[in-house]
Amino acid sequence: MRKLLAMTLAASLVLSSAVYAADTMTVGSTGVDVVAAATGTTPTPAPAPKPTPAPAPKPTPAPAPKPTPAPAPIPAPAPTPAPKPVVDAVTTASLVNNVAAFEKAISKDGTWIITTLNDLTTNKELVLDGEFHDKNDATKPLKRKIGLYTQDENKKVTARFSLTAPKLTIKSPNALLQSSTFNGDIYVRAANFQLKDAVVNGNVYFVTQEAKDTFVMDAKSKVNGQQILADVDVVATASLVHDADAFAKALSADGTWIVCPLRDLTTDKDLVVEGTFYDKNDTTKALKRKIGLYTHNDPADKKKATHSFTLTAPSLTIKSPSTTLQYGTFVGDIYVRADNFNLTNTKVVGNIYFVTQSAKDTFTNTNSTVEGKLILADVDVVATASLVHDADAFASAIGKSGTWIIAPLRDLTTDKALVVNGTFHDKNDPTKALKRKIGLYTHNNPADKKIATHSFTLTAPSLTIKSPSTTLQYGFFNGDIYVEAANFNLTNIKVTGNVYFTTQIAKDTFTMVNSTVTGEKVLMQPDVVTSASLVDTAAAFENGISKNGAWITSVVRDLVINNELVLDGEFTNKDKPARKIALYSQDEKRNVTRRFTLTAPKLTINSPMARIQGGTFKGNVYVSSANFQLVNATIDGNVIFLNEEAKNTFSMDADSSVTGAMNYFKPKAE
Repeated sequence: MRKLLAMTLAASLVLSSAVYAADTMTVGSTGVDVVAAATGTTPTPAPAPKPTPAPAPKPTPAPAPKPTPAPAPIPAPAPTPAPKPVVDAVTTASLVNNVAAFEKAISKDGTWIITTLNDLTTNKELVLDGEFHDKNDATKPLKRKIGLYTQDENKKVTARFSLTAPKLTIKSPNALLQSSTFNGDIYVRAANFQLKDAVVNGNVYFVTQEAKDTFVMDAKSKVNGQQILADVDVVATASLVHDADAFAKALSADGTWIVCPLRDLTTDKDLVVEGTFYDKNDTTKALKRKIGLYTHNDPADKKKATHSFTLTAPSLTIKSPSTTLQYGTFVGDIYVRADNFNLTNTKVVGNIYFVTQSAKDTFTNTNSTVEGKLILADVDVVATASLVHDADAFASAIGKSGTWIIAPLRDLTTDKALVVNGTFHDKNDPTKALKRKIGLYTHNNPADKKIATHSFTLTAPSLTIKSPSTTLQYGFFNGDIYVEAANFNLTNIKVTGNVYFTTQIAKDTFTMVNSTVTGEKVLMQPDVVTSASLVDTAAAFENGISKNGAWITSVVRDLVINNELVLDGEFTNKDKPARKIALYSQDEKRNVTRRFTLTAPKLTINSPMARIQGGTFKGNVYVSSANFQLVNATIDGNVIFLNEEAKNTFSMDADSSVTGAMNYFKPKAE
């Protein structure tokens, strides 16, 4: 019995020891209770069990001997779990595993130390911001740390991770990037930035001399790009940018007096320097705006640029007075609207256009080159004029909501049909006569406004004149002109194309001075009533023949359409069913003056009482409706009838023809 009690007590002690071992893990060199580590409490050890005294034995007659049972097996102790990776972090650390959590952790509202357990990649610019103390202890020095690694209990790095982003800006003082790889450029604005056992695959830009002077990196760290002092006469009000959108915003009226890109920038957008600013944002100083395309690393010589950058854009318009473009290269054209524009140590690969005589007279050039021309773009333009240099802006300016005068400052080409629309007065003065003007020129002679020194070419499929008293002046137009309004005028213009008049009055009031038209000048009075659809584009034609179109659709030019066409819907003319495609124009006596060709893979006739008249259709025609008719028209293709009624009610006059076959497509019997 004593032996059995002793064995039971020994087994209990072994089990208790095994459970205690299973609930601990190693951090550093000390065993820590997991629950206590999580709650911050100190564990109270269980009291040791007190031995129970055995009762005094009473004399008992000796029983017959029985076999002693074998003792129950003692269970093996549970295995102690392997310790988790140890991160250089305390309870105040932010352990993250995704970009959103990382961005939050490095913000002003984040934590003093940020750690990850995997690689992170983002296309967003990152900013390490805010002031923090070492281990969040306000009695300790300022410190901020990004640790992209794990370590063992001996503080030996066991795994390294990478962070990839376009840019990481360091605004927190005493920041440290440790045992990590950053793929991108780092911009240091704060003092005492440090690299410890870290790799930067990019450049490190120091925004101030102090940031550069206090930067340190150990022997294990490496910067695979350049270390650049981005000190460009920049004060706290300056805008340091490194992408095109930020640059465009900094140039705006809501931007800053000085704008400094820190790399080459390329954009397909037109840039505008706008707003009134003062030197170093001090209103007691002179007006000044500055674009600094450079940095320098020589604090002893602020005029020595050591890194110059290239800015590329279709155009740069200067609206801010006293703007300087300094120490770099601009690829594109510059349009100067404001006074006192200056180039200093800058190369311009393009032209400079001065919108006013004053802008040209006050321009200065210091050690700079312009590979293009300096052009005075004074085109009899007042404040209400629209000076444009791209096709979309031109199309908008000639619309109803545009301006009375439109002046492109370069050759323009568009694949869109252009429309001059709306009613305007000379110089926007309602007391003056109706007038609309497109000036395809500039001149450099302020003494003689009639001498055009630069003429431009406008190229488009068509230009439709709907504004009364419109003048097209001094330049070249490649395309056809459709005149719907009275008193259209050409002055010193060459038109490579035709001029079509859609009304007799438009033709009778047309004038031209020292101009030429290589094509025809033709009255194109189509067979159209007020409900007709007059079209000159594929999209307009498709809309015109649809269910939502008009009973008659008249083209004013040859059209080639890649889509299959459907003449659909039921329409009436003079209260009788009718649908018509008019491929011709006529004079006031209804004589056909011009025939047009419509080309498409297929034209299906679903509208009853439909006809094609006066021109040529190239393609196959499928007829499903009754009473389809050809009048003085040619089908260069086949005509397929989709039912007996369509075949039996079809007709064509003696002046019409079909080059292919006319077949009845008989459907298979079900």
